[in-house]
Amino acid sequence: MTRKIMMNVICVVLGTTLVGIGGSLCIKAAIGVSAVDAFNSGISELTTIKVGTVSVIINVLLVFVQWIIQKRDFKLFQLMQIPLSLLIGEVINTMVYVVLPSLVLEEYYMNVLLVILGNLTAALGVGLCTALDFVSFPLESLCMVISKRAKASFGKIRQSADIILIIASLTLSLLFGGSFFIREGTIIGALLFAPMMNFIYLNISRVFPLHHIKLTPVAKKMM
Repeated sequence: MTRKIMMNVICVVLGTTLVGIGGSLCIKAAIGVSAVDAFNSGISELTTIKVGTVSVIINVLLVFVQWIIQKRDFKLFQLMQIPLSLLIGEVINTMVYVVLPSLVLEEYYMNVLLVILGNLTAALGVGLCTALDFVSFPLESLCMVISKRAKASFGKIRQSADIILIIASLTLSLLFGGSFFIREGTIIGALLFAPMMNFIYLNISRVFPLHHIKLTPVAKKMM
């Protein structure tokens, strides 16, 4: 059991790192990012706080909202979302502000290819973490909590969250004259990410030795 848990933790860390790298590549491409990254980038531009740090703050707030909604139903294991959020934020800050500034994209097609590569990398990370069914990302976890409380479709709740984030991002850009992060890259991501993630989710076990952990009674109470 300990070995399986360690393997899952390693795979979660790997998947989370890939998500951060993928998001960073899309930000570097500068032709539009996902709804979540667009909102985070808008806040970052407005406040001059690094975008990875904004991501951490938003994700921790989402975990806090889960606790407010669930109250006594909130399990300690859900706090695992916080170190994952810290890891994603650190990866994004390192990539965006240290690794990628030296990368020069001279032609527009390079930006498009970078967006595709970013979405593929992020899809690989999300697919890996989803296949593990170990720890979810804060936004997905919150949508699941709302879905259960409202007895509504998770897909519709998640889609609604994206719509709200897109509206918020566009509002920030219009009100404060900032950059527009909802662009053609956002559409490319919307068309490619879900199919790629689903394909990876269905086939990842052929590459990685994933373990769905049979929880002990104590662990079940925590979850």
